[in-house]
Amino acid sequence: MTTLILRFPVPGPDGKIHAVGAVSANITERKMVEVALKASEARLRAVMDNCPAAVCIRDRNGRVILSNREFDRRRGLPANSIIGAHVYDFWSKEQADTILAADRAVISGGRMSASEKTEAFADGLTRTALIVRFPIQRDDGEVESLGIISTDITEIREAEAKLRQQQTELAHIYRLNIMGEMATGLAHELNQPLAAIISYTQGCVHRMHTGADSSEELISAMSKVIDQATRAGDIINWMRGFVRKGGDEKSPTDLNVLLSEAVDVISHEIGKQEILLELDLSPQHLIIGADRTQIQQVALNLIRNAIEAMHAIPPAQRKLVLRSRAGGDMARVTVIDNGPGIPEAYRDRLFDPFFTTKQDGLGMGLSICRTIIEDHGGKLAIDPTSGSGTTFHFSLPLRAEVQPRSHAPLPSDTTAE
Repeated sequence: MTTLILRFPVPGPDGKIHAVGAVSANITERKMVEVALKASEARLRAVMDNCPAAVCIRDRNGRVILSNREFDRRRGLPANSIIGAHVYDFWSKEQADTILAADRAVISGGRMSASEKTEAFADGLTRTALIVRFPIQRDDGEVESLGIISTDITEIREAEAKLRQQQTELAHIYRLNIMGEMATGLAHELNQPLAAIISYTQGCVHRMHTGADSSEELISAMSKVIDQATRAGDIINWMRGFVRKGGDEKSPTDLNVLLSEAVDVISHEIGKQEILLELDLSPQHLIIGADRTQIQQVALNLIRNAIEAMHAIPPAQRKLVLRSRAGGDMARVTVIDNGPGIPEAYRDRLFDPFFTTKQDGLGMGLSICRTIIEDHGGKLAIDPTSGSGTTFHFSLPLRAEVQPRSHAPLPSDTTAE
């Protein structure tokens, strides 16, 4: 037991001290509270000083009540030297005004806030920090002060940027692989307009040599040459754009146009495999914010997977459905084949890197596709329903209200020659 003893003089009638009085009080409980409080403060200080984030507590007026070593270190100050200082004492007026405005917003709202900012540390390095502000309330709910935690996330952001770069490189490599596998079909797509150009020009030359030419017939033939040359140029431009190494360039574009172009490119393969294509595009413009090359990469990958999935069934039964629709604020694309389907045991692993059901597959196609779609704010999934055939669908956020289309872009003829 801890006792507090108070002694005091007791004067007599003559004013002189005749006795000494004493009061004894049991203060064991109070001492225990004080010891516990000191231990709690020591623990709090140990946590704060060993915390890698910069921690600070300010009162409602912007004056520092508490700070940890990391907070002081970033500003090149001795430990605890800024306690009692105001934000204007160690930030410029413009910076301090911005800081106090953010503080007041949290104090008045009574809710935590988080923001990212770039700041220069005392060591001269510019770092990216995640700033979290939170109100500290009394028992009656009144906000008495404000807590600030600043976490250095520079390495995290640099790692994320590096990962995005690696994903872009991988997607580029996979596009080159797609182009290699589609070389025959692309050569066919180019040979058609080139052969037509040769035929029309030979006819024009023959007519001029024989004198059987007429201006109208020559103009008509040369117009057809221009059309075919334009188509050949369009194919080449698409190929150049598809294999480019470019970065993340998202811009408003019509999803239906991207899908039609993808079908155009792979139409020879569809016809060669005697596949009945049902192209069911939305009658509305589906305007999305996208890197068109990446979205076409996803569409081509899913279409080519569907084509390969139907190799084992008779040509007369092969059917491929490519559908687009608007649903709320999302555009949804569906690719359906009527092949043998994917075994249930494989479905959960389809999007894992390096997992493949193909004998010569890389196991990266679907993984890359999912990364691309998620980077665009959408989702890629396989329909979980069982039965024959496979259904993949992906969704992307719409950038504007869908509008009726005056006419749908038409793909090339996909029948076998």
